[in-house]
Amino acid sequence: MKATEITFKELKEKYSENEAFVILGCGGSIEEWINGITELLYEEGAVTHNDPDKVWEGAYTTSTTGGRIDLILMFPDKAADAIDVGRLAILRLQMHEDYPNSWLSDYYSNYSTHHK
Repeated sequence: MKATEITFKELKEKYSENEAFVILGCGGSIEEWINGITELLYEEGAVTHNDPDKVWEGAYTTSTTGGRIDLILMFPDKAADAIDVGRLAILRLQMHEDYPNSWLSDYYSNYSTHHK
């Protein structure tokens, strides 16, 4: 799965009604991040596949004014088919120290000052 670059403004305009898993500060290969996070979530039972194309609706990156690259993994319309959202919520909290992250809905509020 390839990630598409998007501005914070475009993200908010196009996907304000959607939910996603956001990983903050992804350096290096974005495809490796997508594959690695998906594999980790698969091993922990939060997603049903280790193939990102079967889990996520899409992947996006957005840059902050400070140069941080954030990865947005969009939930599909029927997230229950591929994602155990309850398990993901628990893992999200456990992962936060090693992989700072957010829900997209929280990202809009908590990180808007990091963007133009």
